[in-house]
Amino acid sequence: MKQYSPIEYLKIDIANHYGLDKEQFETRIQWVNDNIHCLESLESEADNKYRFAGAVIALRNIQADKPTGYLVGLDAASSGPQIMACLMRDAIGAENTCLVGSKRNDVYAKVTEAMNHILNTHKAYDRSTIKYVLMPFFYGSKKKPKLVFGEDTDELVAFYQAQAQIVPGASELMPILLNSWNAMAEEHFWVLPDGFNARVKVTQTKEKKIEVDELNHASFMYQYTVIAGEEDGLANIANPIQSVDGYLVRELSRRCNHDKVQLSRVTSLLRRRLNMTHVGSPMGQWDSQHIMSIVGYETMGWDEVGSMTHSHAKELLRLVERCLSRPSFPVISVHDEFMCHPNYMNYIRLTYMEIMAELSDSTLIDDILTKLYHKPIRVKKMTDSISDLILQGEYAIS
Repeated sequence: MKQYSPIEYLKIDIANHYGLDKEQFETRIQWVNDNIHCLESLESEADNKYRFAGAVIALRNIQADKPTGYLVGLDAASSGPQIMACLMRDAIGAENTCLVGSKRNDVYAKVTEAMNHILNTHKAYDRSTIKYVLMPFFYGSKKKPKLVFGEDTDELVAFYQAQAQIVPGASELMPILLNSWNAMAEEHFWVLPDGFNARVKVTQTKEKKIEVDELNHASFMYQYTVIAGEEDGLANIANPIQSVDGYLVRELSRRCNHDKVQLSRVTSLLRRRLNMTHVGSPMGQWDSQHIMSIVGYETMGWDEVGSMTHSHAKELLRLVERCLSRPSFPVISVHDEFMCHPNYMNYIRLTYMEIMAELSDSTLIDDILTKLYHKPIRVKKMTDSISDLILQGEYAIS
């Protein structure tokens, strides 16, 4: 991963708010350098005028040798299909969603290009139309593609073919998630690597006619929701993937904003455990998911550490020592945007890629599906591993 200076991250932030977030980092930095003396005059043209203005003020303060508390932010690129590519070890989808590689790709533009190539007619679709369809499609919508492209049309066939070419891992995983729906069940349940229990209730909207005697028997229809199972549902595509996204946000914040004193104390306990020979027992989700979270470990005592398996303690020590080798700093997350002081953005980018690499090598998706299907499930991944490629990437968040 190429690292940038704090002021370069501030320039990237300025360019992002102007509307250049699909460009390479160097292009964004150069654009600010080229317009350094007239940035204020460009505010009215910016996609996000207020954040653009704030970032320019922060830059001017730095130029005047004044300290700043301004936070820069980078977004995950197409987080839903990116996570699915990660879990399926899909190198093609990972590249097209910027999880691997050194190019700032745009998955919506990629699908648009592929679809127009398949159609090979005078009619060409634009990116905005494909994005309008593709975003809800990745979370289970069947109506949106038909609404835009029609039913049983060449355009609809081309859309499905194009998305399968650009994000094949997501294309394979979505029907598996869809078929995990438990008919008439009132909730679906799975567990994330940090022990977070995802319990998603199945709700239905009901209507009832209300008549008010005191208003001369005037009536109205009242809508309300109840917990009730349904025969079919689409939510098992969106909810598990979004829950992994939530874990990613929580874990990144824990690892970046860690307590150095407490983690240092835990390292001594872990080293003590590794010097012992007893076997111990699996803890948390490590045994079924093979991915490590540091949740709760800052307050862990010997009773917990002493009962770990050797492999669990070894992996946790590696993770804790990695956290301790870096500064601790606060992170603010808004959906899939991660914000921090410009001094620390290199660490956020690196931590994000490390967690994604761990997710890719894990069996998390198998464990989630096992709980949804209520039987052992092991999904065939598209390759043995893409974690090294993820760690070498540049634009997973950009």
